[in-house]
Amino acid sequence: MHEPWRNIKTGGSGLVENKLLGKIEFLRNELNSLAKELGIRSPEVVKKSAELDKALNEYEHWKRTKRIIRHSGIK
Repeated sequence: MHEPWRNIKTGGSGLVENKLLGKIEFLRNELNSLAKELGIRSPEVVKKSAELDKALNEYEHWKRTKRIIRHSGIK
């Protein structure tokens, strides 16, 4: 399976965000395709949905951590 978001280098804050958002978009597209093909109750669709949830949680955690660091003055 080709996962284009894996090719994004994670050097700076913007690159990390782009990688996370790319991963989310990729998983969202895969989930939609699987759901159309197999139905929303398919085990594969449920598993892909859990992967998307995990990626969304990772992104929210990253945003929250970035906001805390920015407001604390840590460089």
